[in-house]
Amino acid sequence: DIVGAGVHVTDAALKEQYHLDNDQVNLQFARVKATDFEGEVQPTEADLKTYYDAHKEDFRIPERVRIEYLKYQPSAFEGQIEVTDAEVQDYYDIHREQYNKAEEVHARHILFHLDENASEQEKAEVHKKAEEVLAKAKAGEDFAELAKQYSDDEGTKDKGGDLGFFKRGQMVAPFEQAAFGLEPGAISSIVESPFGLHIIKVEEKHPAQTQTVDQVRTEIVAAIKKERGHDLALERAQADREKAVKGETLEALGKAEGIALETPSPFARKELIPGVGRQPKIVDEAFAAAQGDVPEVVDTPAAFYVFRVVEKIASRVPELAEVRADVEKAFRKHKTEELAKQKADDLLKQLQQQKDFPGFAAANGLTVEDTGPFSRAGSYIPKLGGQPDLKKVAFQLTNDKPVAPATYQVNG
Repeated sequence: DIVGAGVHVTDAALKEQYHLDNDQVNLQFARVKATDFEGEVQPTEADLKTYYDAHKEDFRIPERVRIEYLKYQPSAFEGQIEVTDAEVQDYYDIHREQYNKAEEVHARHILFHLDENASEQEKAEVHKKAEEVLAKAKAGEDFAELAKQYSDDEGTKDKGGDLGFFKRGQMVAPFEQAAFGLEPGAISSIVESPFGLHIIKVEEKHPAQTQTVDQVRTEIVAAIKKERGHDLALERAQADREKAVKGETLEALGKAEGIALETPSPFARKELIPGVGRQPKIVDEAFAAAQGDVPEVVDTPAAFYVFRVVEKIASRVPELAEVRADVEKAFRKHKTEELAKQKADDLLKQLQQQKDFPGFAAANGLTVEDTGPFSRAGSYIPKLGGQPDLKKVAFQLTNDKPVAPATYQVNG
């Protein structure tokens, strides 16, 4: 407060900040596409050799690793686990709270939206409509059909106003109090909430109860097997890893466990492991280990992995013949973008001498597009993406000098 008391904000400063926050620009632009110049690029072998020699590192083949692995999935070990009645009871006693089921109500409703700023006349009209629909519901007309016809709740009206089951604390207080106070089949009087006026019909009620151990036995057995399956999979993986370190083959260990040995093709640090996907832990361990090593067991959300580094393939720059297709593709991209930029720069020089951009573009076979209005915030420009240089320039352009001083590259 002491510091703030000494700060004086002038009207000029306010005005400047207002414009910084709220000014918008709409740009016209035309694309000179690199793809339009593809027919002009016919590289010779000498062109490719020159380009390759200047960009060899762009074609470097990264270091790769080849591994073989066994995948220990906890679910595969669950069948080996027997669960006793005593274990089920112990689990139930420890987790008893999760088997306490709260009271639930299954209800439908018809909503009549009522704006909080509505006039007394508007409120009276909505109340009258709600009373008329309530009378129809009380008279025995199909509640779901009435909801489809009259409800303002777009989320439920097509489902006949069906809200499904809900517990206490999930609805606004007036609605909840009314719904839990009704018996199945009963229809409420008009209930007012912050959303408007409601007519509520209760379809079913589930009283609060604690499920018995017998009611949840199947669920408990599955939970115990899942926990033990995880522990058993880890235990077997660690034991087999120790055997592999001492010289046993993963293939033999896998056969003993009924797990197939997988031998994916070599992969680089930033590539997916074939058949495994993106597993940074395996990648890090594989590249840190020496050839022939069996790293520590890798724990992933789906499984445990035991693997051996079969081969380390050093990074190298390939010969031109190995990557000729890639070199030609890169050369064509480079040359077509170079030609497109040259053409765009030439057009820009001509455009700077006039103001009729659409006419100039049409005369040169270009199509003019609008970005649409945008503000200073960030670097993004609609239709052009992240363009920080152009974003800065855009707000410096004027009616007298409306043309940006440079060309800008966007996706070719």
